[in-house]
Amino acid sequence: VDAILNVKSIYEIKRNWQGDPCTPVSYLWKGLNCSYAGSNSPRIVYLNLTSSGLIGNIAQGISNLKSIEYLDLSNNSLTGAVPDFLSQLRFLRVL
Repeated sequence: VDAILNVKSIYEIKRNWQGDPCTPVSYLWKGLNCSYAGSNSPRIVYLNLTSSGLIGNIAQGISNLKSIEYLDLSNNSLTGAVPDFLSQLRFLRVL
């Protein structure tokens, strides 16, 4: 929860994101999906921020989404190099 709220704050995302992003399942936040595998707490595995008006560099806070598999940042005004921390997200398959 802290990781995604950090990303929301940095980019000033204007979405109705409140509470826990993954629970209850019927109230998932728009633009993300969670994994409920095993006895672990839910993890964000899919984050779609396409056309969200993002500006600046890719936020360091994304590095805290340790289970992320899919990250869509297309159609925004992001600048700078692709940060090294993205290579440390071992489950990231689609960027």
